[in-house]
Amino acid sequence: VVLSTHAIDDYLKRIRFKLPCQSKNYNYDQWTGYFLCAVPSAHRCMELCGQKRDRSLGGYEWNEYNTISAYDRTERRHYSCRMLTEVNYCFYNTISKWRRGYTGWSMADT
Repeated sequence: VVLSTHAIDDYLKRIRFKLPCQSKNYNYDQWTGYFLCAVPSAHRCMELCGQKRDRSLGGYEWNEYNTISAYDRTERRHYSCRMLTEVNYCFYNTISKWRRGYTGWSMADT
Protein backbone atom coordinates (compact mmCIF):
# COMPACT_ATOMS: atom_id res chain seq x y z
CA VAL A 1 0.00 0.00 0.00
CA VAL A 2 1.40 3.38 -1.02
CA LEU A 3 0.25 6.39 0.97
CA SER A 4 0.54 10.00 -0.11
CA THR A 5 2.68 12.37 1.95
CA HIS A 6 -0.49 14.16 3.09
CA ALA A 7 -2.05 10.88 4.27
CA ILE A 8 1.12 9.97 6.19
CA ASP A 9 1.28 13.41 7.85
CA ASP A 10 -2.40 13.16 8.81
CA TYR A 11 -1.85 9.68 10.23
CA LEU A 12 1.14 10.81 12.32
CA LYS A 13 -0.80 13.78 13.74
CA ARG A 14 -3.42 11.42 15.18
CA ILE A 15 -0.96 9.12 16.99
CA ARG A 16 -1.42 9.07 20.75
CA PHE A 17 0.46 6.93 23.24
CA LYS A 18 -1.41 5.03 25.95
CA LEU A 19 -0.93 3.99 29.57
CA PRO A 20 -0.94 1.57 31.16
CA CYS A 21 -0.16 -0.87 28.40
CA GLN A 22 -2.39 -3.92 28.28
CA SER A 23 -0.76 -5.42 25.21
CA LYS A 24 2.24 -7.75 25.29
CA ASN A 25 3.65 -6.12 22.16
CA TYR A 26 3.05 -2.57 23.46
CA ASN A 27 0.61 -1.91 20.58
CA TYR A 28 3.22 -1.98 17.82
CA ASP A 29 2.24 0.14 14.82
CA GLN A 30 3.73 -1.30 11.64
CA TRP A 31 3.30 1.93 9.62
CA THR A 32 5.35 4.14 11.92
CA GLY A 33 7.47 1.65 13.85
CA TYR A 34 6.22 3.12 17.15
CA PHE A 35 5.15 1.03 20.10
CA LEU A 36 2.04 3.05 20.99
CA CYS A 37 2.31 2.61 24.74
CA ALA A 38 4.80 4.40 26.94
CA VAL A 39 7.81 2.14 27.48
CA PRO A 40 9.16 2.28 31.04
CA SER A 41 12.88 1.73 30.38
CA ALA A 42 15.50 1.84 27.65
CA HIS A 43 16.29 -1.81 28.35
CA ARG A 44 12.62 -2.75 27.74
CA CYS A 45 12.65 -0.74 24.51
CA MET A 46 15.63 -2.69 23.23
CA GLU A 47 13.91 -5.94 24.19
CA LEU A 48 10.81 -4.90 22.23
CA CYS A 49 12.89 -4.06 19.16
CA GLY A 50 14.56 -7.45 19.44
CA GLN A 51 11.21 -9.24 19.63
CA LYS A 52 9.71 -7.45 16.62
CA ARG A 53 12.73 -7.54 14.32
CA ASP A 54 12.69 -9.47 11.07
CA ARG A 55 15.07 -12.36 11.71
CA SER A 56 16.40 -12.11 8.13
CA LEU A 57 17.61 -8.55 8.77
CA GLY A 58 19.80 -9.42 11.73
CA GLY A 59 19.75 -7.50 15.01
CA TYR A 60 18.69 -3.95 15.74
CA GLU A 61 21.21 -1.38 16.83
CA TRP A 62 20.73 1.19 19.55
CA ASN A 63 20.84 4.50 17.71
CA GLU A 64 23.78 6.74 18.61
CA TYR A 65 21.39 9.68 19.12
CA ASN A 66 19.80 7.97 22.12
CA THR A 67 21.23 9.63 25.22
CA ILE A 68 20.37 6.67 27.44
CA SER A 69 22.19 3.33 27.37
CA ALA A 70 20.28 0.35 25.95
CA TYR A 71 21.14 -1.51 29.18
CA ASP A 72 19.65 1.17 31.47
CA ARG A 73 16.78 -0.31 33.51
CA THR A 74 15.85 2.98 35.22
CA GLU A 75 12.08 3.46 35.04
CA ARG A 76 11.10 6.67 33.27
CA ARG A 77 7.78 8.27 32.55
CA HIS A 78 6.63 9.50 29.17
CA TYR A 79 9.13 7.70 26.93
CA SER A 80 8.38 6.01 23.64
CA CYS A 81 10.13 3.31 21.67
CA ARG A 82 10.42 3.29 17.89
CA MET A 83 11.89 0.67 15.62
CA LEU A 84 12.97 1.82 12.16
CA THR A 85 13.22 -1.30 10.04
CA GLU A 86 14.73 0.54 7.07
CA VAL A 87 17.94 1.26 8.98
CA ASN A 88 17.75 -1.39 11.75
CA TYR A 89 17.72 1.21 14.53
CA CYS A 90 15.88 1.35 17.82
CA PHE A 91 15.03 4.78 19.29
CA TYR A 92 13.99 5.70 22.85
CA ASN A 93 12.62 9.25 23.13
CA THR A 94 10.35 11.35 25.29
CA ILE A 95 6.65 11.57 24.45
CA SER A 96 5.57 15.16 23.94
CA LYS A 97 2.54 16.32 25.95
CA TRP A 98 0.32 16.64 22.89
CA ARG A 99 0.96 12.99 21.94
CA ARG A 100 0.04 11.63 25.37
CA GLY A 101 -3.37 9.97 25.28
CA TYR A 102 -3.35 9.84 29.07
CA THR A 103 -3.07 12.12 32.09
CA GLY A 104 -0.73 11.58 34.99
CA TRP A 105 0.97 8.24 35.55
CA SER A 106 2.73 6.45 38.29
CA MET A 107 4.92 3.38 37.89
CA ALA A 108 2.29 1.50 39.94
CA ASP A 109 -0.09 1.84 36.96
CA THR A 110 2.06 -0.42 34.77
